[in-house]
Amino acid sequence: MAGLENILGQIRADAQSTAEQAAAQAQKQADELLEQARAEAREKSAREAERTEAMVRDAGERAKSAADLERRRRLLSEKQSLISRILDEAQDALEQLPDAEYLEAIRKLASRYALPEQGEILFSEQDFARLPTGFASSLALPGGGSLTAKASAEVRGGGFLLRYGGIEENCTFPALFDAAREELQDKVSALLFSEK
Repeated sequence: MAGLENILGQIRADAQSTAEQAAAQAQKQADELLEQARAEAREKSAREAERTEAMVRDAGERAKSAADLERRRRLLSEKQSLISRILDEAQDALEQLPDAEYLEAIRKLASRYALPEQGEILFSEQDFARLPTGFASSLALPGGGSLTAKASAEVRGGGFLLRYGGIEENCTFPALFDAAREELQDKVSALLFSEK
């Protein structure tokens, strides 16, 4: 029986050794898997942190860009408003010129826009009252043209209308300013906002 006992003891010892080796191998594999999972988690966490950082950075840049765009839009709006106000004030100042200067401006406009034929020069009631007697006949018109001055309710805002039969040339200050508005805006902008 002692031989059987030895064999059983040997089998138990081998089984114990095999079990311990299997347990050690399983523990080693579990430790390796755990370390691999931790490494993957660290890597994923780092990628997520980078992605989040990039998103925050992009959001900050977009917010800064949007704020800068809004600032430029408001600045442009203020500049346009200022230019428009200056042009309106220039038109008002032209209408309020003293009689001698106003009539000189009318003379220059009439000689520039009049046709070399007979026609009418129409003024607002207020401006017609400012005209000296014989004003229309004193105008130096191209090609021997002549104009007859009349008051008309059609004329508003200073200046005049030229009428040749069915053809009219609107030389009122509002019409002249409107026609030249873009060019005038560019000139006023250059004067006010040019960076030297």
